[in-house]
Amino acid sequence: MHAHAEDKSKMVLRKRMNVKLKILLISSSFGIAWGGIYLIFSFLHSMTEMFNKDFILLIANIFKIKITTTLNGFIYAFFDGFLAGAIVGILFLILKWNFIDKS
Repeated sequence: MHAHAEDKSKMVLRKRMNVKLKILLISSSFGIAWGGIYLIFSFLHSMTEMFNKDFILLIANIFKIKITTTLNGFIYAFFDGFLAGAIVGILFLILKWNFIDKS
């Protein structure tokens, strides 16, 4: 009886780790993609000052930070994408649990 409860707790722990890993992977891929898009546009235009107004950098806008270098912009773009990916990943898993797994 004790071994069965232990196996069940291991399965629950493994499922939680899989959920965290999925959210981390989705978040990282969004961050890399958004940071990559920022790098491509900043290298094409060579104007990082332009991105303070035109490029959507949520975290930099919230904290009123001016982007002065390409590396600085990439870091903020990565974290913006990571945050967006985390939100999308969590929403995806909630929808999956509520609609797909119940059917």
